[in-house]
Amino acid sequence: MLITFMENTVIANIRRSRARLILLAGIVVFGMFLDGFDADLFFFGGTFILKIIHINGFLLGVAATGFAGGIAVFSFIGGYVFDKMSVKYGLITALILFSIFSALTGFVTNEYELVAFRFITGFGVGMVQPLIYTFMGDLIPSSRGRFLAMPAVLFGLGLFVAPYVFNIFSSKTTFDVPFIISGILGMILIILTFSVMPKYYMAKQRPRKGFYRYLKMDLMLAVLSMFAWGIGYFAYNSYYSSFLVSIGLSATQDTLVFSLFGIGLIISAIPGAFIGDKISRKYALLLAAFLYVLSTGLMFLTHMTYIEAIIATLIFGLGYGIYGVNISAIVQEFVEVSWTGSATGFLLGIFNIGALLGGPLFGTVLGLTHSYFKSGEITIFIPMMALMIMLIIMKSPDYKSIDAEDERMELGENA
Repeated sequence: MLITFMENTVIANIRRSRARLILLAGIVVFGMFLDGFDADLFFFGGTFILKIIHINGFLLGVAATGFAGGIAVFSFIGGYVFDKMSVKYGLITALILFSIFSALTGFVTNEYELVAFRFITGFGVGMVQPLIYTFMGDLIPSSRGRFLAMPAVLFGLGLFVAPYVFNIFSSKTTFDVPFIISGILGMILIILTFSVMPKYYMAKQRPRKGFYRYLKMDLMLAVLSMFAWGIGYFAYNSYYSSFLVSIGLSATQDTLVFSLFGIGLIISAIPGAFIGDKISRKYALLLAAFLYVLSTGLMFLTHMTYIEAIIATLIFGLGYGIYGVNISAIVQEFVEVSWTGSATGFLLGIFNIGALLGGPLFGTVLGLTHSYFKSGEITIFIPMMALMIMLIIMKSPDYKSIDAEDERMELGENA
């Protein structure tokens, strides 16, 4: 029984065949394409959706908060599922929730449906993200950053494609087709996951110590930097399209500029992963923080032209490509292999608690100041400054779970 179990894990499969590694990794990372695609359908299209169903623009921030709330709760659950339960059925459960309620978003007719459907979509997104990031990060720990770059690139591709899909397949009175596409793609991924994914990821040894004993200052600084990023990113995502319209950009220009965040992410994720794997994870994170501060300063401390908006948005995306890969990797390296799922879920859960605040905070400041520039300065630029300060203080982990690769090889030999 033990031998059969060991031979039917993800890790055992990829050791036997490089083709199997490519197949399983490809299926898993496509989930991050769907996450990015659905998120930008909602965030880019949100302004237009609210006009079509005739509800107040403030509800965009509320719906974004509901979405982030669902993600926050289930991020913690997704990480636990990876460590303690079946990765296959965890992925399938998350994708079912995502696919159904992403598709239903295209049929909302009032604010109650919008908030409810995005909240439940968030359940699926929240559960699937830590499963994907831990799955990829633990495949070959010595190349952790490069494997984590793959879902980041696919996420960026989803962000890039979504505004164009929304513009092509929506009209002045309908927006259902883009979300139906999202739901159909999710169902296809469910079928593929069910067909080829082993039930368990790997055979793990009993943890040497409890997860909470790893929650020391440096790990917490890394996690809290994600809290700041959650505030800034969801404030940005919730209102950036409206901000671009407010400074005089046309709908076509708005689409192009908004999509460049995803392009920046795609460009920088793999180089950023190499910097983290081969030079220094902390230096990579500090580079990302510098790009965040530079780009958001250009956005909200100056009065941007169209060309400056292109440059600032691209730089912001470049920062995220580097940061997203390396912050996930460094948090996994702070803990032993038995807790990488819980660590990733904790990171993403705290990120999404910050995200809960971002949209409403921007909306509240906008209501008080009537200035997109001031609102962006307070809710996006200042959190990016805080993020950079925390990363400067943070020390790199003493323990790296690269040793886990040897543990897995020993487990395989013992099988």
